[in-house]
Amino acid sequence: IIFKDFFEFIETNTIKYDKFFLNHPWGSSNIYRDEVIKQYFQNECSYIKDIGKNPSADWAYILAVIKHLENNGKIIALVTNSCMFNTADKSIRKYLIENGMIECVIRMPPNLLSYTSISFNIIVISHGNKNIKMVDAHKFFKAGRRQNELSKENILSILNAVENNTDESLFTDIN
Repeated sequence: IIFKDFFEFIETNTIKYDKFFLNHPWGSSNIYRDEVIKQYFQNECSYIKDIGKNPSADWAYILAVIKHLENNGKIIALVTNSCMFNTADKSIRKYLIENGMIECVIRMPPNLLSYTSISFNIIVISHGNKNIKMVDAHKFFKAGRRQNELSKENILSILNAVENNTDESLFTDIN
């Protein structure tokens, strides 16, 4: 486990890893970070054509980590719903899909995280995917007074939907 400033790590590291967990900052404007992300898209992502004017920071973090991912590795990333639908992110999503890098997308319930009430998605990134598993897990939660929770049963239901075809999941062929 490496605990470091993300952009410092990306700029100085040349090692490949087999596992990454990304839970980057959401919605907090930071002039330094926003400028670094903008520069990252301009300087490091020229291989993706037609990136929109203001792409989501979610994708900057994911694209930066992909460069350090072993061929058999996986990235588990918590991302905002907006990065899944923003027009500015369309070419990034298209690139990742066409290059077989998205393995699974899980729509999670709202109000699970202590720092935000918004719902989010979990994206599993890996190499060589021929299809994408789509899981709608937004109903799997135990309602809490201030924050929702995942019970053991909820977690098992989500894992079952990821591993099998259920009413809450389906495989989407990339080709």
